[in-house]
Amino acid sequence: MPAHSEAASDNSNISSLHDQALAAYRAGRHDTVHALAAQILTLDGEHTGAMHLEGLLALAAGQPEVAQHWIDRAIQLGPEANLYNTLYAIQLRLGDHDGAVDSLRKGLALQPEFTALHYNLALTLQHLDRPEDAAVSYRRTIEIEPSHSAAHNNLGRIFADLGALQEAEHHYRRALELAPANLVARNNLSMLLLATGRYQEAWPYFEDRWVSFRHADGSPARVPIQAPLPRWWGESPAVVGAAEPKRMRSERLLVLDEQG
Repeated sequence: MPAHSEAASDNSNISSLHDQALAAYRAGRHDTVHALAAQILTLDGEHTGAMHLEGLLALAAGQPEVAQHWIDRAIQLGPEANLYNTLYAIQLRLGDHDGAVDSLRKGLALQPEFTALHYNLALTLQHLDRPEDAAVSYRRTIEIEPSHSAAHNNLGRIFADLGALQEAEHHYRRALELAPANLVARNNLSMLLLATGRYQEAWPYFEDRWVSFRHADGSPARVPIQAPLPRWWGESPAVVGAAEPKRMRSERLLVLDEQG
C-alpha cells in the first residue's frame, strides 16, 4: 500500500476513534473514554482532542493539576477557544481566579462569538465583585444569544445590587419568559416584588425561595424543606358565606424558621 494511502487510513481510524471517545464522554462512560484517548495518543502523540478528553477526565476525577498538565500541553500544540474554556474551569477549581479570567480572554481572542466564554467571564467577574465589568459580559452574552435565560437573570441581580430595580425586574421577567422553570429567577423576582411592596404578586414566586438555601457545609439545597404536615396556602380559616363560621380542623400553624 502506498505511504499516502496508509496515512489516510490512519487518519480515518484516528478520527473514528475520536468520535467514539466523544460519544462515550457524553454518555458518561469515562473508562471507555480513557481507553480510546490512550489508543489515539499511541497513534498520534500530538492529538489535542485526545489530550482535551484526558484533561476533562482528570478534572472530573478531582485531579485539577493533572487536568491542567493535559490542557496546557494541548494549548501549546494548537490553541483553541474550547481548550481555554476548559483551562478556565480547572483554574477556578485551583482557586486561580486571575488565571481563569486570563484564559477566558485568550479564548475570546480566538473566537469572539463564543457564548460560553462571555458568560463564564461574566460569572467570574461577578464573583470577584466587579459588577460593572460583569454586566458588560452578560450584555455581550445576550447580544450573541438573546434566549440566554441565565444571563438575563444574573444581569438582573447586578442591577438589583446596584439599586436599579426597574432594570432588574425587566431582566428577571425576561429570564422567566425564556425559561419559566428558572427557579433562581423566580426567587430573585419574588425578593424584588417583596422589597417593593407587591406582596400578592410575590407570593407564588416566593414558593421557590428554597433554591437560595444552603446547608451547614455551604452546599446548595437541592429540594425544598419537607415536613409530613398539611400545608396552609393562605385560605381563610372560616368557610366563606357560612351562617356560623366553621373553624379549620386545626387552629395551630407551624412556621418553619426559614420563613424568618
